[in-house]
Amino acid sequence: MKYKFVFLIFIVLLVGCTNYSWMLDSWVGASEAELVEVWGEPDTVLSLDPGKVLTYDKYWSDVSGVHNRGRMRFIIDGEGKVVRWEKSNYPDWLFGRNHSNLAR
Repeated sequence: MKYKFVFLIFIVLLVGCTNYSWMLDSWVGASEAELVEVWGEPDTVLSLDPGKVLTYDKYWSDVSGVHNRGRMRFIIDGEGKVVRWEKSNYPDWLFGRNHSNLAR
């Protein structure tokens, strides 16, 4: 009985520490068109030579009422393929709550 309880606590902790980088990694190699089809039009597009950066902003308020902005960037190469992603102030819980359907 004791081991079942310890195992249950372990599972709860493991699920609580879920990281959604697997979802973002699934976009590496996808086309820009595929990304936009699922994520929607980006908030900003920065042109590079070659390629571009697509940026998606997410806004939320925390429990104390402080407004926050998270930013997700996808770097697109000259051939129109996602080569990398970056996130800043974009907590993983936002994926579970609003973006779990954004995996490729």
